[in-house]
Amino acid sequence: MEGSSIWTKEAHSYSCASPDGIRGDTGFACAGDGTSIMVDMNSTSRKLGCFVWATPDCQYPMRNVWKIEFDVEWTGCENLWMAPIWTFSYPWAPITGRQGVSGEIDFVEGCQLPAINTNLGCYNAYQGEGCRDSTHWGEGETSGGIKHMVMGFDGADLLIDVCNGTGVSSGPSCKRVGHYMDYLNIVYPTTDGRDNLYSFMSDIFNDEGGPGDGGWCGCKARRNYNTNCKYAVTKLKIRTRTNSKIFAADSKCAPLDAEPTPGPHPGPAPPAPVPTPKPVPTPAPAPGRPCQAGDAVCCDPNADPKQVCPGGVACPTCSGDACACPGGNAARSEGLHLPMRSATFGRDVEDYLSKFT
Repeated sequence: MEGSSIWTKEAHSYSCASPDGIRGDTGFACAGDGTSIMVDMNSTSRKLGCFVWATPDCQYPMRNVWKIEFDVEWTGCENLWMAPIWTFSYPWAPITGRQGVSGEIDFVEGCQLPAINTNLGCYNAYQGEGCRDSTHWGEGETSGGIKHMVMGFDGADLLIDVCNGTGVSSGPSCKRVGHYMDYLNIVYPTTDGRDNLYSFMSDIFNDEGGPGDGGWCGCKARRNYNTNCKYAVTKLKIRTRTNSKIFAADSKCAPLDAEPTPGPHPGPAPPAPVPTPKPVPTPAPAPGRPCQAGDAVCCDPNADPKQVCPGGVACPTCSGDACACPGGNAARSEGLHLPMRSATFGRDVEDYLSKFT
């Protein structure tokens, strides 16, 4: 999976551990669609492993997103912890460690097995009816044909629908499978003046849970020695609130941009309420580097009001809007702030779902 594809093998994962590390040998791109990822477990005899792909070169700001749409189809994925497509922002919930306020959106996930759900972390978002997910809308054996998913915003409210058929985004076949009211003003990446960038992810976890991650047991995962799972995500598009494109026309990420359309658009999202910061003496910012996996704390040097690093250190300047706070490896003692689920995840989800049965 090279060249024009937006996808590449990920380097690491908290949620899966395997002697072979992270693998990407079962992932392919569909001809003519650089946004696509097709995973075929029939292409390997070594079924056990951690198979993870990401789009690190094609990150996007969620506050400018109006809709994200794609087609998805799968077959033979029963009894397998798989997530054909999800998205998250780094750093992942660095203050609370709670999935429900991390901003992570699991569009399609086999969790809790055997169900296929859309998971938003509502079990620990503590938003009551304002956050609803884990609705059982699919089965691992087959998707029953192509499904078209639409994630959209109504103001700051996040809404997710699933429809039958390629490109179908409205009509009687569509149903609401998740919502998170006031999402943009609650989750970490888009609050307190932040507009942190998001990446898309795709994975199959078919070995064992990562140390300290409750996802393996909580999702009721198991090793599937004979899986023939095959899934495809295609025609992935991002439509912005301003009807503009996010990526350069000559970029490999350009196919993610939906073509501008006539008619009214919602316009920029209103800025999140920013609490009045306590006066902190801040020296002139020093040159820094962009935020990357492993950095404990990142900041936006262009935010107003100014963001500061731990200890009142001025946010460094770098080539983007997410810069690593000083400290190097020493600053990473709090953890990598990558997606993970708590040891009580399974029980928490079941307690949450019991309120709706």
